[in-house]
Amino acid sequence: MKMLNLYLFRTHLKEKYSIGNLYHIFSDCKGKNMTILSKGYLCDTLEDKFRGNNLKDKKVYGETCIPEGLYKIVMTYSPKFNKELPQILNVPFFTDIYFHSGNIPEHSLGCVLPGENKIVGRVINSVIKTNELIALIKKADESYVRIKNV
Repeated sequence: MKMLNLYLFRTHLKEKYSIGNLYHIFSDCKGKNMTILSKGYLCDTLEDKFRGNNLKDKKVYGETCIPEGLYKIVMTYSPKFNKELPQILNVPFFTDIYFHSGNIPEHSLGCVLPGENKIVGRVINSVIKTNELIALIKKADESYVRIKNV
C-alpha cells in the first residue's frame, strides 16, 4: 500500500495570515516492510490567521486557519472550483477544507494554499505547487497531513 504523509509546519503566525513549510514522506508498505519512495520539502503554504486549537468561540469564518492535528486527505470534487482537489477531512468547526491554489490570505477561507513564499504575506507559483501536490496524492492509496505550529 502506498502511503503519503504530509507535514505542515507553520513557521510564521502573523496578525492576518500564517506561513508554513510542507514536507512529505511517500512510502510503499508491504507487510512489515516499508520502502521510502520519496521524501523532503514540497513547498511553502499560506493560510488564514491562527486563532488557537479550540475554536468553539474563537473561529472567524473565512479568517481562521485549521487547528493543529492529524487529518486524512482524499481527492474529491469541489463544486466551488469545479474540479477535483485534495480535501482535508474532519476538521473541527470547518467544512469544505481543501488544498487549492491562491496567492493571498483572502483566497484561503480556511483552506491551505501551496506555493512559494517569496513575497511577504503571500505565495506565488501556487497553481504549479498545487498541481505537484495533487499528482503526489493521486499516486497514494492513503494520504494524511499533520499540522503543527513551530
